[in-house]
Amino acid sequence: MKCIQCGIEFEAKRSTARYCSGACRLKHKRGEVSVSSDEVSVTKDSVTGLSVSSPVVFKNPAKYQLTKAQLDNLPAGVTKPGTGPPWAHENTYYKTIHRLVTWSLDRLKKHNIWIPAWRHLQG
Repeated sequence: MKCIQCGIEFEAKRSTARYCSGACRLKHKRGEVSVSSDEVSVTKDSVTGLSVSSPVVFKNPAKYQLTKAQLDNLPAGVTKPGTGPPWAHENTYYKTIHRLVTWSLDRLKKHNIWIPAWRHLQG
């Protein structure tokens, strides 16, 4: 059987198995993109087909979209999602900033989410 996330062949323990591992199942659920082994070339001197700076692809990008006004109200020093370094393009960063901007302080505390000083000041 072939894993639908990474594309490697694996021996399934159940007839309904779709992934080779729990890690691949979670990556697929999160919408992360895997590179199949035929797209990657590894030699003694180089690796091609992989990019360390490639952002994770969204399964549903609209879910964590912020309005222009919300993005403009982020304080100086807070990286806007989708700009700058590779980590600012990842699902978890979009999700974190979305929660910090749209959730109340009480809701953030209830879910044990770390609240930066700038968010405390906004009330």
